Amino acid sequence: NVIRDLSQIEEDEPRFYHFYQRYLQILAVLGTINLEEKELRAKIQDILGLSPIDEERIIARLVEFGLIEKYSIIIRISYEFIADYIIIKHFFNPKTKDADYQQQIIEPFFNLKPKEILTNLAEVEFKSESLEARKLLQRKLNELRRAINQEGNLF
Repeated sequence: NVIRDLSQIEEDEPRFYHFYQRYLQILAVLGTINLEEKELRAKIQDILGLSPIDEERIIARLVEFGLIEKYSIIIRISYEFIADYIIIKHFFNPKTKDADYQQQIIEPFFNLKPKEILTNLAEVEFKSESLEARKLLQRKLNELRRAINQEGNLF
């Protein structure tokens, strides 16, 4: 496991395994992170319990190991199949699931990146035929439909 290898290299910080894993989970779902988007970065740091310096260190190590790419001020996971694997494994495969999509992605990040979250949820539902992904997607689309009907098109 590359992430485990990464954290073992950090001899002084073996706790970083969890942060690498969670950071990749968030990045896989959000698609990209604009490093100048202060509100999004603050939310990620808060949720993970990271200082800005620790986040920079994690990003640098993930770039160094080729798991993420950095283009000027934008980072993303290097390969789509890695992002798909992370999302399905950690959020939707009943045998390996160790994260809650609603609690860890939709609730904290939906206001900041709704398009990306819904797009990834739809792709996961299609690729993995996950009933949980289907239910989450239907619930969120129904909420949006109700909001539009009550308040008009806010987009």
